[in-house]
Amino acid sequence: MSAAVSNAASALRTLSRRSFALAAVTALGFGAASLATVPSAEAINTVPAALTQEDWDDVTRLSDHINDLETMQGRFIQVAPDGSRTEGYFVLHRPGRLLFRYLPPSKLEIVSDGSGLVVRDASVGTHDLYPISQTPLRFLLEERVDLVGDGNVLDVVQGEDSTVVMMQDETPVGRGQIAITMTKEPTAIQQWTVTDPQGFETTVALFEVEYGRPTDPNWFWIDHLNQGR
Repeated sequence: MSAAVSNAASALRTLSRRSFALAAVTALGFGAASLATVPSAEAINTVPAALTQEDWDDVTRLSDHINDLETMQGRFIQVAPDGSRTEGYFVLHRPGRLLFRYLPPSKLEIVSDGSGLVVRDASVGTHDLYPISQTPLRFLLEERVDLVGDGNVLDVVQGEDSTVVMMQDETPVGRGQIAITMTKEPTAIQQWTVTDPQGFETTVALFEVEYGRPTDPNWFWIDHLNQGR
């Protein structure tokens, strides 16, 4: 193989890894623009619907459920706009702490320590720090969640066994949306779908979830001195 071909192949592998990292950031709602090529068929709705008292009660129920959480951990499946699927495991320790680690061959993990959120990609040695305020997942990380008072609820869709709460989200690149699906009995977060300002949708579904298990502070460690390296 010639040096030129080898360098080109290496560059393509690096670009692919970085593209996957950005796609993961988008999927978890950290304000990056989607790299997908096929937009969602539906435009982003930014006009709040007329909600019933039952709807608002469910929004309050979701807020209360999140506020009552201390620890939650399990596995996740991420479905990208092109239908590709990746898996991993997650740990949440409220308030503020979060870990998403993707299974091999990915070497990506996303960590929040309560003061910032970092995307680490060991395959390219990157360490990119983001403000928690730039992600719609702040609804999981804030010390006190009030989805009713925040004024971002757009709609509530009632199902037989689940409820979807749809909220708008202001990002550095425009207005997006997040739809959170929760079960009715018992109340639990099943999944969320992030729609970026371009209309691309990515879903993260949770399964094998356990509550109340102890966590290790080292899981949420961020080297703030070496951010961006």
